[in-house]
Amino acid sequence: MKYQWIILALALAGGLIASLVVNQRDNANFEPDYPISLLETKDKAVDLYNANDPRIRVIYFGYTHCPDVCPTSLAVLSAALQQIEPEQLARLWPIFITLDPERDTAEKSAEYAQYFHPSIIGMTGTKKQTKALAEKYGVLYMKTELKGFCAGLRGRPQFVLLFPCPRRHFSEKSTAYTQPQYAG
Repeated sequence: MKYQWIILALALAGGLIASLVVNQRDNANFEPDYPISLLETKDKAVDLYNANDPRIRVIYFGYTHCPDVCPTSLAVLSAALQQIEPEQLARLWPIFITLDPERDTAEKSAEYAQYFHPSIIGMTGTKKQTKALAEKYGVLYMKTELKGFCAGLRGRPQFVLLFPCPRRHFSEKSTAYTQPQYAG
């Protein structure tokens, strides 16, 4: 029995070390290839990389037709945002970016995001911008066409944090966290 605990502790330590190594690689300094202006509304474009905006971007990639993970993850984010003091919340910029710009207009993305929390901004970009952002942050998604069905989107929705100056990013799969972990 004693050896089982030692083996378990060594396995956990190995996993932690591997996680730190991977996160160090993922947290490298980040500079975008080009400015990306996404649509917040039909007529209002917002620069995701505005150097004059010191807020930390809490970006969630998903889509409005997502049946389970996206609404659950945004609800968890909303619950975490509700626990943050207003002066701290002002330092964050929570953003929902759709992975399905063909169906999710700027207005639809904004309305969907606002349903979860008033500070979450919904945005959409062109197919090219969406693909570039997804590749940049390792967000995996794929549009599927099934005979006799509507087009669907499959993928792993993901949170990305962008920190201002020096610009850094941190990506995390969203399915393993609970709301207190985001708040704390």
